[in-house]
Parts: sequence; C-alpha cells; structure tokens
Amino acid sequence: MTSVELRNLSKDFGKVEAVRDVSLSVHDREFLVLVGPSGCGKSTALRLIAGLEEITRGDVSIGGKIMNTVPAADRGVAMVFQSYALYPHMSVRENIGFGLKMAGVPVAEVRESVASAAATLQIDDLLDRRPRELSGGQKQRVAIGRAIVKKPDVFLFDEPLSNLDADLRAKMRVEIARLHRDLRSTVVYVTHDQVEAMTLADRIAVMHKGKIEQVGSPDELYERPANIFVAGFLGQPKMNFLDAELAAVDPESRVDLGQGVVVAGPKLEAPPPAGTSVVLGLRPDALQIGGNADGSSFSGTVELVEHLGNETLVHVRVPQSSELVTVSQPKKAAIDVNTAVDLTFEPAEGHLFATNGLRLT
Repeated sequence: MTSVELRNLSKDFGKVEAVRDVSLSVHDREFLVLVGPSGCGKSTALRLIAGLEEITRGDVSIGGKIMNTVPAADRGVAMVFQSYALYPHMSVRENIGFGLKMAGVPVAEVRESVASAAATLQIDDLLDRRPRELSGGQKQRVAIGRAIVKKPDVFLFDEPLSNLDADLRAKMRVEIARLHRDLRSTVVYVTHDQVEAMTLADRIAVMHKGKIEQVGSPDELYERPANIFVAGFLGQPKMNFLDAELAAVDPESRVDLGQGVVVAGPKLEAPPPAGTSVVLGLRPDALQIGGNADGSSFSGTVELVEHLGNETLVHVRVPQSSELVTVSQPKKAAIDVNTAVDLTFEPAEGHLFATNGLRLT
C-alpha cells in the first residue's frame, strides 16, 4: 500500500506563502490531479512531496512514513518534469538507463529494465536515437521511461504535456492513462489544463493562492463546485455568473435578476432569508435559446456567434450583467448577431453562491 499524506503542509519563500496549510490524502493506486492557475502553489506542493524543496511547516508521509528529512533519492518517488531534461549526447537507451547506472545497478539488469520500459511505452524502435531525432511526444515518453525503470512507489508528474501541441497532448493523455492502468501505480499529477484534469483524474484537488479549494471526483467538482472559484475554473466555456437577490425560498428558490426579471432557481437545503444578495451560476450547456423552463428565462441580444464544428457558442448581452452570457448550442445553430433571444434553463441546473463565494445549494 503506497499512499501519500500531506498534513498542514506549508512552504514559505521569504514573505511569500506559496503553499498554505494544505492537508490532502492520495490513496494507494489513485490518480490524483492538482490543478489550478499559474502561481497557485501546485508545482511547489509536488516538489515538497518529491523532497526537492524544504518544508516550512507540516508533514509529508509516503506509505505511512514521514518523509520530511528523507533525501529525495530515498523517498521511493520518480518525477517527470515539464522540461524533458534529456542528455542530448546520449541515446534513448542511455537516457532511460542513466539513473540505474549511476545507482550501481548491474548492466544486465539495466538492459532488461530499459527494454521493458521501452516496450511499455512503445518506443522499442527509438532506443538508438539521440533526443534531437525525436518528436516532442517521443521525448516525453523517454522522460517517462526514465521514471518507470526506477520502479517507484509514487509517480509525480509536473505539467508533462505543456510543451506539446493540442494533438500530441490528446494522444499523450491516452498514453498516461493507459500507463497508470497497466502499472497500477499511485500518481500525483500537476497541470493547469482542466481538460487534462477532468479526463485523467480519479480525483481532483483544485488549488488557488496556495490553498486547496475543493477535492473530489471530476463529476463532483463539475456538478457541485464548492465555491465560485472552482465553478469558474472547471468547465469550458466557463460558467456564467449573474448578480442577483433571493426573492423567495419555499424551498425552491425565486431569484431576482433585476430589471424586473425573476426566475425559478434550485432548491436550497438551508436557505438564507429572502432579500439576501446571491450570485446565480449557469453553465453554458445548461442554457437554451427559446423554449420553456418552468419560468426560468431571461432575455438578451446576440452579440457574437462562434461556430466550432461540434458546437456553436452564442454570446448574449443581457441587461442584468456587464459580461456576455455564453450559451452552448449543438453543432451549427442558425442564429444571427443582433437577434433578440430568450435564454431558458431548468431550475435544478442553476447554482447559487453567497456573495463571499461559497456555494448555497
């Protein structure tokens, strides 16, 4: 059993608190993704697990053993970096086996481990090439192979696909998911790309300003975000937010958007009193143009239409918001700019947040 436990973990760089009192459990053989915007502390947290940064406060445990003072080489982890960090003068074979060679592993065992890793990553035919002869995706496979041969208890990935184009990123996501399934390993994976997080993770930990905002499965975070930050960060296009006021709670809510528009909202388990200021969140795919949704509708004017092939994004100017409301429509919707439209949604599809950002529903 190889789990990773962070308890009240903090890291200060001078007066800057990069990681703030983070507590997190990564289960044995789990694929956990740390996701968040640049500068949120996710890579620093990964480096603290790896032993590449000194802990300011708190504990890191791997396999039930506190690792705070254990050297990085003795933690049983292998890290794959954003930069491939391959030796340009060495072949693929030599790059993959270099760590084992330096550790004094017998030559025959190094050869066997390299061959096994290359077969797993489907780069058997590249072993005699130099890094300059490889594509970006092939270089990343070599970097992963270098981690595999160490037979670590835990794999740590620090934005490994950031340098690849969109097509290669998609292919490598499939490869990494397959690798996790085949090796049955514990993985902590850092990215700022929500698509990577949603498609790869068993669970996601969303970080913001050094703290963890929410931990849960991709579906849990998408369907029940704990606060406005998580709601706005996960989902593409991002969730629409409308400032509003609770008009009634019985227990289904009635939400006053202003300009004389009151819509039906979601049921609240512990509702605040009527008259409370709130924020109504609506996913673009929860909105429809036209139709009837139990009185949950408001009007606006189409300002921009984006045809993306598999969907059409319609951006609507509404009197109740200073920002355009985005609506996701299937395929090529026939909608013209400057057209007046009604936007409708099912009440249960709405999300209500307090003005401090926390979820009410």
